[in-house]
Amino acid sequence: MTKLLFSPVGNSDPATSKGWGPLAVICADEQPEKVVLWMTKDMRENEELDKRYTSAIRHILPGAELELLMYEGLPTDTDKLFVEFKMQLAKLHAQDPDAEILLNVTSGTPAISSALVFIDSLRQFNTVPVRVTTPSTSSPILNAYNHTEFFENAEPSNREGRTNRVEHDNMISQVQVQQVVTLLEAYDFEAALIMAKESIPTYDAKYRAVELLEGAVSRLKLQPQKTEKSTLEEYIQMLKVKLLRGQFVEFTVLLTAAFTASLWLILRRSGVQDAQWSKVRPIRDSGKSAPHLDNTKISKEEQMIIALSKVVRTETFEGVIYDSHLLAMTESFCNDTDKLMQIRKVNEYLKRDNLRNEIAHNIHGVQIEEQVAWDAFDSLCAAIEIHADLYESLAKEIKTVLREVQ
Repeated sequence: MTKLLFSPVGNSDPATSKGWGPLAVICADEQPEKVVLWMTKDMRENEELDKRYTSAIRHILPGAELELLMYEGLPTDTDKLFVEFKMQLAKLHAQDPDAEILLNVTSGTPAISSALVFIDSLRQFNTVPVRVTTPSTSSPILNAYNHTEFFENAEPSNREGRTNRVEHDNMISQVQVQQVVTLLEAYDFEAALIMAKESIPTYDAKYRAVELLEGAVSRLKLQPQKTEKSTLEEYIQMLKVKLLRGQFVEFTVLLTAAFTASLWLILRRSGVQDAQWSKVRPIRDSGKSAPHLDNTKISKEEQMIIALSKVVRTETFEGVIYDSHLLAMTESFCNDTDKLMQIRKVNEYLKRDNLRNEIAHNIHGVQIEEQVAWDAFDSLCAAIEIHADLYESLAKEIKTVLREVQ
């Protein structure tokens, strides 16, 4: 029976300072007759740079057939990865129905590993997931690692005993549960829910984790409402998930709505109710409605006139209410200097270097410093007194359920 290895390529391949990477270890231990390398754009660029993956395999398996597959999509989209892997494995199975297809489920992103484990659980092809553990000690040989020379010179002693074939149903279940945990550690609740629902039966005590994940995913879809503090709090909790995932541009895009809703909230807490200075009216030619300045009410309030005159150029106060109006009103009516300082920091973040406009026109070219984004988020939470630790607590609770019922 032919033995074939289907392997994504990850950052630990072909080797790191810890020793041989998962791809190289599986090739050496399993000795497949054919190796199919599945590469994302970044990995393909590495291969084109110095042939690091193919040269390593040819050194370990001189007579093996080698095939390269290129993938243009995102390595984090579990749904699309599932479709991609199912198509590629179906082709390989059709070429040799009797072949044993080893799946490297260690290399690559958590979404890549999850998609492969899920496909294996369907039992449509003759697949065997193979995991590779990280060695406990570094290899001194790799301190001066060179992609073109390493596999020519020596084989690290810490390669042995790191592969683990997942051949039994109970082991597969454990691997799938671990995949859910891995996705949770990346705060990818949507992908974790997909994996959990497919791998945990309803009668299993661990199904409680599925119910918690469903709640988390539903809550992540909420949008902020300026009249509901509870919904705004849910939205801000979701913003923190974006930060935890490292999605700083998307965080910034969504921060605007939270900033606007927070200004309305601070004003109400300062004694200025919406009806005292605004009214909801249709927006011309849009089919939508939004809060507008109410000149009839504002013109009777000297403090409001003074505040809004700083941002309104005419003597008549009318038109859609923007953040500039809200901020001017907040500066005038909020007496809490600390909250004002925090809300100014958020405003400065959104206005710096014309950030929002740049994102709107070139979202992929914008670079946002991680700490700067976190500082803006912390300032927003401080301004409206919200402790945004909901999803971290949920992830911890779900992981506890999964691990305690093993």
